[in-house]
Amino acid sequence: MEEERKWIDVILNTSDIYKYVQRRTSENDKKRKRVLDYLNLLKKNESICLKNRGSRFENLYRNIFFYRKYVIKEKDIPESYFAGLINAAKEEGRVLEFTDEDKKEIKTSIIYDQKRTIDEWIDYFTYGNGRFYEMYKQFWAFQGLQKLGDFDKKTLTFGKKNKNTVNPIPHLDEAALESTISLMERYIKDGIVVDDIKNGFTSYNFKSLYEYSLREVMKRRNNKTKEGIWKKYEKNSDYKLLVKDIRGKYTGWCTERDTWAKDYLSKSDFHIFYTKDSEGKYTNPRITIRVIDNEVVEIRGIDPNQNVEFDMFDKLHEKMKEFDFSEDFFEKEVNMKYLTLIYKKSKKGIELDREELKFLYQIDKVINGFGNDIDPRINDIIKTRDIKKDLSIIFDVSKDEVALAKEELNDNTKVFFGTLDYYMDTDLILTCNDEEYKVDKVIIPKYIVGSMFLNVPYENVEMPKLVTGSFGVFCPKLLNKLSLPKVGVHLSVYKLEDALEIEVGDHPIYDINFYDLVNCGKIKLPSTIKGTVKFEKLLSLDEIHFPKKMRRSIYMPQLYSCDDLLLPKVIKENLVIPNLKTNAPLPDKVGGIMKVENSLKERSVIK
Repeated sequence: MEEERKWIDVILNTSDIYKYVQRRTSENDKKRKRVLDYLNLLKKNESICLKNRGSRFENLYRNIFFYRKYVIKEKDIPESYFAGLINAAKEEGRVLEFTDEDKKEIKTSIIYDQKRTIDEWIDYFTYGNGRFYEMYKQFWAFQGLQKLGDFDKKTLTFGKKNKNTVNPIPHLDEAALESTISLMERYIKDGIVVDDIKNGFTSYNFKSLYEYSLREVMKRRNNKTKEGIWKKYEKNSDYKLLVKDIRGKYTGWCTERDTWAKDYLSKSDFHIFYTKDSEGKYTNPRITIRVIDNEVVEIRGIDPNQNVEFDMFDKLHEKMKEFDFSEDFFEKEVNMKYLTLIYKKSKKGIELDREELKFLYQIDKVINGFGNDIDPRINDIIKTRDIKKDLSIIFDVSKDEVALAKEELNDNTKVFFGTLDYYMDTDLILTCNDEEYKVDKVIIPKYIVGSMFLNVPYENVEMPKLVTGSFGVFCPKLLNKLSLPKVGVHLSVYKLEDALEIEVGDHPIYDINFYDLVNCGKIKLPSTIKGTVKFEKLLSLDEIHFPKKMRRSIYMPQLYSCDDLLLPKVIKENLVIPNLKTNAPLPDKVGGIMKVENSLKERSVIK
């Protein structure tokens, strides 16, 4: 009885018990009796559930005593949650929007996940080892749980929880919970405390004691061995197996939640690297890789912010060799982190160095992120900049040699920022940043930070050295050699039918399209092509070498002769050269249609 009295004092000091007490209890009853009456009511209902597991009564019990009191209400899910998702997507270069229907669906998922995770605690106290604890101990632990927010893997502590907390209830670690209750029992009986958390005992603070116990348990379990195994969870497989394997391991991965795991596994495969636990079993998740159609779309680790541990990078890089375009994923990840750094520096007014400026203005490559469109932060930053000053630093020219408008174009202009289009009708017309002008001559700066289109007599054309956007040009029907600039996005060449040699500046490019080329000697392509190459009228060719990997397709539907052909090892989409007889090695993998006539043997789609 003495122990019970002390535990009731603990409850009265740590819980607002009156918001849980049923209305049938008289206001005149003493506080202690009211608490005991409520705990007896809980015990009675728990006993009924034990005999009628899965019954309608059990569902009512969970709803009345737990869900209504501890699970977030739809009205309490804050708009800031959706704003946070939008900002997180923005930092990855994606544009994210939510309709009212989207928000409704997400709120339903949040509530569902909280119910499922609180069920773990209810089951433990109703059917598991927790049922052997007296109800006052159960109630103290359960009330303490309601104050646990997100777990911070860096500090090994829980944040604060309030009515607006959207994340699932923290995982139940039975060993840590049992240690927590044991610590409080020893304090109540004999006054024994742990010096490191002395205040936790005197304030009966469940959170403090549970954090301490969890840290001790994690120390015992922690095994920094790199030896491990990869386990694959295939698309459309049972998501519950994935959740079971990682829940309670404090990874921070959203796939610990039923709804997220179910959704992701309906679209993708998961590969998770596990190392040994203290019992020598491979149960400690360290890396997760999400894959769609053999292409990596997401990587997470267990370091703070879900970064991959440094010691695990060799395991990750080795595994990534199995997937297509893995280098593109790492490039996107680096791009987004670098852009986020620049964005934050810009917001704080910190000066950017030359390399950061080159990255921002996409001089060496297009900033390729995880979204389907240009990262909105790029323009957000540039519109606040002194563009002339930035470009003068990048290209080592004076500000007077940088032009942003037609009026600033002259023979001394070396850099232009924007879009320039020239074409000949009866007059020479310049379209500059969507404004049309009659002009007397063609002025082409050496560097175009933007796009350019040239439909003018070829003798009036002096090719730029770099066009960071798209470049289109009309050429004579016959040329000995055509040297094209470095182009960042789309290259289009018109009218040219015959050439001895064509060289495209070696620069990461997306699409290349020669609309009218029929015969050619040698074509030198960039070493990185992220889009499609089209030679729709090409009949004969002496030499062409493609990069090892092609993000999209190759179309040469009329080609019948090529002495020196080097095709990619991997083509993401289509390979169409149906009339070419060649002994050149075909790709190891073609993701879409392959139409090739091969003198050795015919091959269909390779996957």
